[in-house]
Amino acid sequence: MSDIVIEKIAALGKAFETQAGALNTRLGELEKKYAREEGHEGGEPIGNALENAISTSDAIRDLSSSFRGKAVVKLTGERADITSGNTTAGAGRSAGTSLVPGHRVAGIIEPYQRVLRVRDVIGTARTTSSSVEYVKETSFTNNAAPVAETTLKPKSDLTFDMYNSPVRTIAHIFKISRQMLDDGPALASYIARRGTYGLKRVEEAQLLNGDGTGQNSTRHYPAGDGFRPRLDGDRRDSD
Repeated sequence: MSDIVIEKIAALGKAFETQAGALNTRLGELEKKYAREEGHEGGEPIGNALENAISTSDAIRDLSSSFRGKAVVKLTGERADITSGNTTAGAGRSAGTSLVPGHRVAGIIEPYQRVLRVRDVIGTARTTSSSVEYVKETSFTNNAAPVAETTLKPKSDLTFDMYNSPVRTIAHIFKISRQMLDDGPALASYIARRGTYGLKRVEEAQLLNGDGTGQNSTRHYPAGDGFRPRLDGDRRDSD
């Protein structure tokens, strides 16, 4: 019984090998035929156009075995001059598919940024409150003068007052998707840099010109008195 089973298995193995060899042969023929035909996407021959035209030409196949006679092979397909390609980007054109694509400069070109210096000359400190109280000198009577020994010294005076300033918030936001941040990692640092500059520029404007109304701060330096020079003969005074 076991010998019969072994013989059947051997016969099946031989039959499988025969069929596999036949399938491999047919598959190879199909691959060669596909390489000669216009079977790929786009409808254009695969490989060299002249080679395909010669190999598929009926006139070439009709030549005698001695290669005597004459055959005419016509090349068909789209013919376009190289100068007909898009040279620039514009309406209906693409910079990536033009004849001479533009040179892409890496990164983002930043506009001119004004140098901010007012904050650098002012002392700063942190606070966790919504307002800040401080003492400010309001007047100084300076009676200092040269005096003789044993004489009464002149008396000067200082006056102080308490002031309260509310803490103002300067803020802005940028709306951007998470996907955009993932696709352009450098964009996050660019936005942070430009956003910080925007805050500092408004802060400097508040320090110089804030009028204290609404959410505006009060300017750090009070407005000075107007200066108008006056000429009077050889004298030069001011009001």
